[in-house]
Amino acid sequence: MGDGISRDAALRRLNQALGPLGARCELDDHGRLGFSCGEQDWARLRDSLTVRGGGMRFPGGMPQPLATLAEPAALDAGQWQLDDHAQVRQTLQGVVRSIAQLQQTRAAIGSAIAEARQSIGQLARTDEQSWASGFVSDFNARLNQTADFNHLQQLVPALLGISRYRVISLLSLR
Repeated sequence: MGDGISRDAALRRLNQALGPLGARCELDDHGRLGFSCGEQDWARLRDSLTVRGGGMRFPGGMPQPLATLAEPAALDAGQWQLDDHAQVRQTLQGVVRSIAQLQQTRAAIGSAIAEARQSIGQLARTDEQSWASGFVSDFNARLNQTADFNHLQQLVPALLGISRYRVISLLSLR
């Protein structure tokens, strides 16, 4: 990245700048930058996002409008066809599949929230030194497993969650 800034630092800066607008940016599995926002914010953001570069990737000087593409709606009721029984049945099957996907997504979100609550509860009951010891042993166990993308995908968020101040405070306990 330019100016010696890391990719993660650039993402943090972008998210800090876009946060008040209700937008967020992330890298996809292929390393491409993508932006997301709530549906209620999309109309406002779609036409107002601009970028001004230093002349390398984007022209310097005047801000340039961004080409924005919305992802297609997961469920588009306007395309439902209800002219005969076969179309009604087909539409109903599509609705049932969509409800099943929503239930699966909701269950996954509920599971993630429960896991986060459990972790917070455990952290509240333990002191930092015992937490650090448990974290180090868990980290070493994950690090010493066979290397594949799934393990790396689990490991990177753990590393990103470690704050410099927590490490300094733990080191000062010795």
